[in-house]
Amino acid sequence: MLVLLRKVGEAIVIGGEVVVSVARVARSRVYLTIEAPANVRVDRREIRLAKNREHRGAGLSEAVGRKTRLGETGQS
Repeated sequence: MLVLLRKVGEAIVIGGEVVVSVARVARSRVYLTIEAPANVRVDRREIRLAKNREHRGAGLSEAVGRKTRLGETGQS
């Protein structure tokens, strides 16, 4: 893990295309701006984790369904 200190108005660049800037600090909150190409997904971590859990659950259901269908037809 990399830890960087930035002041309001300062930024970091990730992968040459994503720029994260500190817009404001108020009380215990840090406000960030993120500039990224349209094809780069930007989510809060808790949202990404929830999406991943949903996709894994859906994928598991689909895989179980495929296995059951394959077993019923005798194909492999």
